[in-house]
Amino acid sequence: LLWTDATLQDLSSLRSWKALSLGFLIPNHVTPNGFKQALINQTNTLQSLAIPFCEHLVDAALLGVLGRNLPHILCLDLRGNSQLNSLAGWYD
Repeated sequence: LLWTDATLQDLSSLRSWKALSLGFLIPNHVTPNGFKQALINQTNTLQSLAIPFCEHLVDAALLGVLGRNLPHILCLDLRGNSQLNSLAGWYD
């Protein structure tokens, strides 16, 4: 699927998500800011987040924002994101 910032924003404003799994997102179609905004819209409901191999989106800064804004996450999958060498940002 060719997910875009607009697609994610539209979907996140239409309904609440309990789980989201997006992997191998195409660079330039989904930007870090668009991705972050879509996830922050789900702050009260999202319990499971899988974003494996989204290297152009996932870094320590994003992890910190998500950790502060997604308090109900029970399951987190970050495999294959080479820019992450620690999960400390999630807990800061």
